[in-house]
Amino acid sequence: MQGKRKRALKPISELLGPVVSSLGLKERLLEEEVKMAWVKCLPEVWKEHVFFRGFRKGVLLVSCSSSSWAQEVRFNSPELKKKINATLKRELVSELKTAGLTKRG
Repeated sequence: MQGKRKRALKPISELLGPVVSSLGLKERLLEEEVKMAWVKCLPEVWKEHVFFRGFRKGVLLVSCSSSSWAQEVRFNSPELKKKINATLKRELVSELKTAGLTKRG
């Protein structure tokens, strides 16, 4: 088997990176990653009252079942941001905003 060259294997992220970018999926994948971290960090009692709505340019947007829950989110946002970023192992969430009230997630 002389003459055959061995090819170095490339990480899948290196191969898929350009494809993900060209399809505009990078932001969507980032949003899903932040959403998973949000769900993991959210206190259990909050899960029926505070709902993930989106993530864009460092801003995590949530809606709440009442204005008192929105106030709770605002009051606890520094600690929540810290926990989410620790879960993500990088500083992605720079701001946590509440937007509107909702009955369901």
